[in-house]
Amino acid sequence: MSVQPDLRPQSRDAAVKVLLARFHPLADDSQIVVVGRVICDGGTARLDAATLTGVFSAPASLLIKLRYLIERAAPEPFDRLRKLRSQFWSFVDVSHDPRGSGEKETDA
Repeated sequence: MSVQPDLRPQSRDAAVKVLLARFHPLADDSQIVVVGRVICDGGTARLDAATLTGVFSAPASLLIKLRYLIERAAPEPFDRLRKLRSQFWSFVDVSHDPRGSGEKETDA
């Protein structure tokens, strides 16, 4: 007896979503450090701290703090991180940005 795969369409909420985690060291938007991407899959989330070149650029202390924020956001990490009110952290939905950078594409 074989198990058939579930081919029913998944709800929009079940899709993997991506947040760009940004740190604001001066508590404003004058300087922003991109710490990594938070990959949210339902009630779970993981940190992807590698840049597009594969090199880690954020200090370990920021990664530790970000991991803590991700853990505290369970069981709804995507929604809770986006709603987080902080002078120093912001989370931008880049789920539909193929580069995952949060930057606006420009037409050349």
